[in-house]
Amino acid sequence: MVLEHLIFFAKYIYFINIFFVVIIIFFERKKPVYSLFWITVLVLTSYIGFISYLLFGLSFRKKRLSRKFYMRNIFRYAAPSENKEIEKLDKWDQMIQYLELTGKNRLTFSNSIEIFTEGKELFHDMKNEIKKAKSYIHMEYFIFDNNQLGKEFFTILKEKAKSGVEVKLILDGVGCRKLPLKKIRSLINSNIDVQVFFPSYFPFVNLRANYRTHRKICIVDANWGYIGGFNIGDDYLGKGSLGHWRDTHIKMSGDVLNELQKEFFSSWDFIKNQNFLSFGNKFKVRHNEKKYFPEKQNTGKSPIQIVGSAPDYEFRLIRDAILHMITKAKRYIYIQTPYFIPDDIIFEALKIASLSGISIKIMIPSKPDHLMVYWATHSYVGEMITTGVKFYSYKNGFLHSKVVIVDDEVATVGSSNFDYRSFYQNFEINAFIYDSETVKKLKTLFIEDLAESSSITKQIYHNRKLLVKFKESISRLFSPIL
Repeated sequence: MVLEHLIFFAKYIYFINIFFVVIIIFFERKKPVYSLFWITVLVLTSYIGFISYLLFGLSFRKKRLSRKFYMRNIFRYAAPSENKEIEKLDKWDQMIQYLELTGKNRLTFSNSIEIFTEGKELFHDMKNEIKKAKSYIHMEYFIFDNNQLGKEFFTILKEKAKSGVEVKLILDGVGCRKLPLKKIRSLINSNIDVQVFFPSYFPFVNLRANYRTHRKICIVDANWGYIGGFNIGDDYLGKGSLGHWRDTHIKMSGDVLNELQKEFFSSWDFIKNQNFLSFGNKFKVRHNEKKYFPEKQNTGKSPIQIVGSAPDYEFRLIRDAILHMITKAKRYIYIQTPYFIPDDIIFEALKIASLSGISIKIMIPSKPDHLMVYWATHSYVGEMITTGVKFYSYKNGFLHSKVVIVDDEVATVGSSNFDYRSFYQNFEINAFIYDSETVKKLKTLFIEDLAESSSITKQIYHNRKLLVKFKESISRLFSPIL
């Protein structure tokens, strides 16, 4: 019986692929570059195209669900900022207004920021704050490993939950696929409310490679919030195969936490209500405003705008804000990213900025964690170098930092990589920081990292081996899904 089904499938695989092509053209309505990519793959291949589309392309239901996520976000009213301090940010007022009006991402002023670049210091600080929690702990992570560090966090969270502290935990269905079901059950049995984001319905494999929550959020008692590039696991302490792990994470307090809390509850409510059929009363989920969104004490003077983005938002908020930063730059643009796969518009904007006299320095890893992404990244280096952009290869371990810095005036730190997947396919979260003092600190860290990096010159790039050129060319073809 099984053999008969396989023969039937093999016989009609071409027609199945044509059916997918029809879906892409008339229902998916992807960007032309995505549509042409998938149509080519499905028409010219059979089984490879079918399997690839199931894993990376098919998103009809996910698009419908993520639109609900976007609708949930845009109905969160946030009045535009009226603080007089906004007048000092005149150069960036258009970007600020765009983010406030399209994503309801309110600019906040009374905040403090602390920067972490090493996992040891970050996780020590996080564990201490979690241990002091009195009311609640909210966490959303792409990867939460079950190794030594993960177990330490799980133990602390269980203890806090059993003591009466509310613990809500969002885990991504792909990033946390290695987390044993037994472990999740033990967390639930310890009074921890665990939700899995787009879980897999099959053991050992998840067909939903796209539409992941790539966010790294931790909020403690409306007092402290953390976002950035560090997931939770031993790798992020430098104990993995990639060695020393260089990343960037920030700890925040102040008004910004209310905005971060909104983003967490957007994910939480979305997961809890994936199957609702209307935007009726079920849509308007109310949360205890006094508990989760209290009036904050003045903890500092740093203007911060928390920005979330997701597939099929009407606007690509993080990507659009970064594009705005590039076009408004007057002196320099510094970028740190593990994956540099820009879309055509940002790619051209960077080249135009460089040819206009803006100093652009881009730092990428010297070693790969995903081979195809690594080679695709390098495929963009050569063309950028010819326009005067300077590239650097970080040598002291693996660079996972996601930072863009412009003119000592604005910077963004968060979970979003500089690639298609973060800009178009994943649920991401970034902080846009308009505090000159903090921006200069990030710039200083970037300059310090240059001492641990080597320059990728025109000569070095053009002298690479033929096999390397072949890998780059092939990998670049897959840029839309990397």
